Amino acid sequence: MLIRHGESVANSQRILQGHFDSPLSETGRSQAASLAEALSEDRFAMAYASDLRRAHETAQVLCQRLNLPLEKDVDLREIDIGCFTGLSWTEISERYPDEHARLLASSMDWSVVPGAEGEAEAQERLERVLAKLHARHASERVAIVAHGAILRRLIRKLLALDPGVSLNFELANASCTEIHLTPKGPRLLYLNRLPYAATPARSGDVSRLLL
Repeated sequence: MLIRHGESVANSQRILQGHFDSPLSETGRSQAASLAEALSEDRFAMAYASDLRRAHETAQVLCQRLNLPLEKDVDLREIDIGCFTGLSWTEISERYPDEHARLLASSMDWSVVPGAEGEAEAQERLERVLAKLHARHASERVAIVAHGAILRRLIRKLLALDPGVSLNFELANASCTEIHLTPKGPRLLYLNRLPYAATPARSGDVSRLLL
């Protein structure tokens, strides 16, 4: 199961994070608690989380409720967004208008941003994550708590989609996506599900779709 972290303080302030290490907001802590309660009957062999606080704090709440072992993994960190780190979209468009335009024209390929992580680097990280999970949990169910942009790339990889396939789908804060890897190929059970909510997650603006 792939889980995006709960709302962070920076999310609530409409700030792009990348490696900016913002903790969960009060709403984010409530989301994490509700998610943990909703998944309390689920069974996992282990949980893995990004070492950034918003993801690790979400995972800690889940693991305490499910009595589940947790391992931090720096390879699950969010995409490094370079000079856009810690800025709002308005600040980015004002300070870096050319870079901002290139990013939007590239279907959110962060490698066009100065100092940001390239796609090849992100893919190398995900390859290491998947190699470790395959070695440890070939036939087991695990929970991964991470971030929007890196999880989108992981979903694309798990589903064996073409690298050029657009990543323009939403992963809401504290949402779940489940993919089963079967002998017949990957099977997507659900995407962007909020198991604790009465209504499904809704689409938001681009600042909510990322990071």
